[in-house]
Amino acid sequence: MVVPRSGRGAVGPRTRSPRRQLTERERRVLELLVEGFSNRQIGQALEVSEHVAKRTVAIVLAKLDCPNRTQAAAVALREGLVGTGLGEALGA
Repeated sequence: MVVPRSGRGAVGPRTRSPRRQLTERERRVLELLVEGFSNRQIGQALEVSEHVAKRTVAIVLAKLDCPNRTQAAAVALREGLVGTGLGEALGA
């Protein structure tokens, strides 16, 4: 019988904090993903090509271990990786 070591188990690949794994550009891309931006819009906002935006989105999804943009946005909000934007919406 194999006994999992202490501190390990079915936790999976998310044992490291995603906040530390993301570069500044990747955090910004994640913020834009949460806002619903397309790859083209992300590229325009960051002044990079759509291809660079698409590749950076793919890297963010991989680092967060998410299969799609929607799940990445949910993880980002749940884990506090990005703000909710409610402060700006409420005039704070």
